[in-house]
Amino acid sequence: MKPTKKSKKPLLITVLILAVILVAFLLNPLRFFKGLLIPVSVFSQVTGQKLQSTDGRTNILVLGLDRREGENSGRTDTILIGSVGLTTGDAALISVPRDLWIPTLAVKINAAYVYGGAASVRGTLEKILGLPIHYFAVVDFSTFEKAVDIIGGITVNVENPFTDKYYPIDGREDDTCGLEALPEATESSEFSFPCRFEKVQFAKGEQKMDGKTALKFVRSRHSVGDEGTDFARSARQQKIIEALGNKILSWEVLANPLRAESLFSTFKTGLETNIGFFEAEKFYALGNKVDLSLVRTVVLDEDNVLYNPPMGPVYGGAWVLIPRGGDFSGVADFVEKFVFSEPTAPSPSSKL
Repeated sequence: MKPTKKSKKPLLITVLILAVILVAFLLNPLRFFKGLLIPVSVFSQVTGQKLQSTDGRTNILVLGLDRREGENSGRTDTILIGSVGLTTGDAALISVPRDLWIPTLAVKINAAYVYGGAASVRGTLEKILGLPIHYFAVVDFSTFEKAVDIIGGITVNVENPFTDKYYPIDGREDDTCGLEALPEATESSEFSFPCRFEKVQFAKGEQKMDGKTALKFVRSRHSVGDEGTDFARSARQQKIIEALGNKILSWEVLANPLRAESLFSTFKTGLETNIGFFEAEKFYALGNKVDLSLVRTVVLDEDNVLYNPPMGPVYGGAWVLIPRGGDFSGVADFVEKFVFSEPTAPSPSSKL
C-alpha cells in the first residue's frame, strides 16, 4: 500500500496538548504556574521563548504508551514524528512502525521506552533517521481514554469496516487459560489462548465513540485484510487524533470550564513532555500558520525502505522490519527527502 497525502492533520497531538495548556492558563493562570513549580509536574520549565529548530524546521516526537495501571513504564504502540517548516507553513508526519528492529538494543523500537524512557526513543530515532528531534510528548492509553470520555466522546467516520477476533482483554494478556504456554514464543502463539481476547467490529460510516471504543479502533492489529496492517493502524490513529483535537478545540468544550479543568488535570498526570509554556505559546501561533493543504504523511514500511526478513534467532524469533539496504543510511536519506520535499497542494479531487 502506497503512502497517501492527507490535508487535515495540523500538528496532531501537539495542537491538542497546547489547546489544553492554553485553556487551563486562561481559566486559572495562578494555578497553572503553581503547577509548573511542582517537581513531579509533567510540564518542563523553560527559559527561552524561541522554538528549537534545525534548517528552518521544528520536529516533534509523539508517543502513545501502552502502560498498564500502576506501571512506571511500557511499550510505545504509536510512534509519530511531526516536522513543521517555520517559514514555509508546511508540515510532514512520519509514522514509524512498532516492529522496526533496532540492532544496538536488540529489540523492536516499541520496546526502546522500557530501556530509557522518552530519551531512549528520541535518541534512537535521531540516530537511525538522521533527523534531530527537538520536542516530545508521551501520552499513555489510560490518559487518552479518559480525555475522550471527559469531552463527551468523539465522532469518527469509519471508512473501512473491519473485524478483529484477537483484541487483547486488558489485564488478561498473560493468562494461559489453564493451558501450558508453548515452548517458543512466536507472533502467532498468543492466539492459542482464546480467553485473552475479545472480538471487536467496526461498521462503515460515521459513529460516536467513547474512550474505550476509540482506543480499540486505533489499537486493533489482527483484522483480516488491509486493516490489519501497520499502515492502516497509523491512518486510524491519525483520524482519531484529529477527531479528538477538533472536539477539544470546539466551542462545546472550550466554553465548559469544568471540562477544561478536568482535561487539564488528566493531562497533567498522564502526559510527559518537554514542551513548556513559552514554547506552547509559539506552537499555538505556528499551528495557526500551517497551511492545511500542505500537510503530508508517510509510513515507513515495506512499500518504501523496509522489508520483513525470515523470523529467526537473530531477531528473537519475532516478526520484524529492517532496512532494505542492510543499514539505516537509506532510511535516513528517504526521511530527509520526504521532510524537505517541495510541498504541493492536493488536486481538487483529493479527499480531505
